Order: sequence, then C-alpha cells, then structure tokens
Amino acid sequence: MLPIYLEFQGIAPNYKLDRFQEEAAASIDAHHTVIVAAPTGAGKTLIAEYAVEKCINDGRRIIYTAPVKVLSNQKYRDFREKYGDDKVGILTGDVSINPGAPVRIMTTEIFRNSIFEDPEGLADVDYVVLDEIHYIDNEERGTVWEESLIFAPQEIGFICLSATMPNLMEFADWMRTIRHRDVDVVNEINRPVPLEHLIYSDDFGVGNLEDLDRAKRKPTIFRRWEPEWAEVMDKISEADLMDHVIEQEKLPCLYFSSSRRACE
Repeated sequence: MLPIYLEFQGIAPNYKLDRFQEEAAASIDAHHTVIVAAPTGAGKTLIAEYAVEKCINDGRRIIYTAPVKVLSNQKYRDFREKYGDDKVGILTGDVSINPGAPVRIMTTEIFRNSIFEDPEGLADVDYVVLDEIHYIDNEERGTVWEESLIFAPQEIGFICLSATMPNLMEFADWMRTIRHRDVDVVNEINRPVPLEHLIYSDDFGVGNLEDLDRAKRKPTIFRRWEPEWAEVMDKISEADLMDHVIEQEKLPCLYFSSSRRACE
C-alpha cells in the first residue's frame, strides 16, 4: 500500500516513488524519527515535502531547518509558491515573516535558540526537518545540531536528511539513546545524477584527470599548471570557461565563485 502522499493535492499524481522515498514516507506515517542518507539529486526534498503535506493535512506544524540562510531563503520561496503565503513563514535572525505559520523555515541556530527561549512555541510542532544533518560533524558549528536533537521536546520527531553520512548506523544508535520515538534509517546508494570530475585549463580546455596527467608531461602546454593549485586557479580565465560552457551547450549550469569581485 502506497503512503498517503499520493492522496495529497495531486502534487505528484504520475510520479512513482523510489524505494527509499516510500520507506521514509512510511516512517513518517508511523510517527517515527527517520534518518535518510541518499546521494545528491536522488529526491530527498520530496520526503520533506511529504512531511509538510502531512502536517498541514493533520492541522499540525512543521519546522524546516537549513544550515545557511541562502538555503533557508530558497526553501521559503519554493514552499510559499507551492503552499501559499498564509501557510509558510521564515525566521533567519534578520528576517521574520509570518512566524506563526504552520510551516516555518529557519536556520538551525534559530531552531536551537527557540528550544531554550520559547519552548511553548514548539508545543504543536509535529516534525522538524534537519537538512544537511552531516553538519553535526562540523568542528565549529556541530554543537548546534547536537543541542537541537538533545534538548528539543520529546514529542517532536525529526527528519534528518544528508547525502554524506559515513557513520550512519552509529549516528542512529546515538539518536535512539536521546529520543523517545523510534528511529528508522533509510539508506539509498544509487546515484541518479552522474558524478563526473572534469578540469579546465586555458591551454587545453576541458578534460578529465587523465588529460591533466598527459598535459603535465608537456611543459609547453602545461606551464601554467606547475605552481601550487591556488596560483593555478587564479590564472584561469572565468570568461573563457563560461564561453566554453555556452559553446558546448551545457547551460543551464551552476557556477560557484569564492571571489566577491569575480561575482560582481
């Protein structure tokens, strides 16, 4: 029997859930805490959307947390477009919109703070989604996730999502010692979006690591690649790289730059 997700507002009437999505949805139906580890692009967000749909349908509230404000803002836009302005709110420290909404988006730090500062405000919260739960292993910020799991009211269930949880079962065992709900583990290893590493040089264009190794044997071609990596990256023309992407019809694409000047 398929979980109740397919009954909700026709969101995915023709979409066949993957095995791990069905398992996670069934855990949510059973009011369990669930830890989901699945590769990027596998469809973890659908599990969070399922929980949102269920909480709205049951007249309960749900909190969606993200480690950075830019991701919180993205989820706020996505959920507001899907569920309407009256159903979704956001709290990120410098922004507070519709804080009493049944679906609240916030950074994990804001959620941790609310546990101590406004515990009554969590009384009717059924689930908290901890996106990017692997941040719990972060040396500087990991305590935020630990404290959130340890001190949150026991009535709250957690949906922990991550693409990288190497110590998955150990983490689940620890969760079972601090949370009163059953803790289910859903692990998906199939990667639907291929992961391929390529490298770009102004001298020989885009290639793989084997191409790079061959280029290293040709000093005239590889002269730019002899210094340290940081110096190499400084010498790569971002404009040429973008031109190459356009010429090869690889758009749309996401391009990340750590330089504010380059972004401008």
